[in-house]
Amino acid sequence: MTNEWSRPATAREAILQRIRAALDDVAPETSRPTLPPLPRAYRKSDAALRGEALIAQFIERVGEYKASVHETTVAELPEAIAAALARRGVQRLAAPADLPAEWPPSGVTLLRDEPPLANEALDSSDGVLTACALGIAQTGTIVLDGGASSAPTRSSASFPRRLPRSRRARVSRSLSSPAPRPPRTSS
Repeated sequence: MTNEWSRPATAREAILQRIRAALDDVAPETSRPTLPPLPRAYRKSDAALRGEALIAQFIERVGEYKASVHETTVAELPEAIAAALARRGVQRLAAPADLPAEWPPSGVTLLRDEPPLANEALDSSDGVLTACALGIAQTGTIVLDGGASSAPTRSSASFPRRLPRSRRARVSRSLSSPAPRPPRTSS
């Protein structure tokens, strides 16, 4: 055995040390086996769905996760958010630092995620108000990417308590064919 065991400084080093030790008796000229090609015959997108049909599929699929969907316009969004929060008696919400100022209603305390909120602060919130990167119609998935207006994703709030919004242009047909990011609009 050629490796000397010393206490690794990191978990990565410990793993690499174990791999090297396991490969110590393998000849360097040993090659990897050739694997057969993997079939990729599954459906990658559903080009038949466009526009309103795509939005309808997204609403149907996200509803399967027991989420309530309220369609609204950008102009009516603050009103819709205020009504949803009032129905639930929400008083404290975790929110990303750059959440549009017009979204949260008065009377609701926002716990801004800047600097990042401690777990105790997240646990004390009534939910999370966040934007999302996109929605996937095929699965009803809402993607939070930690980008602008998306946070704090480490929250323990359950899905129905989150109040995500999605621009119509960002609903994707499937996981493998994301929609292009629409241009940012000024708030």
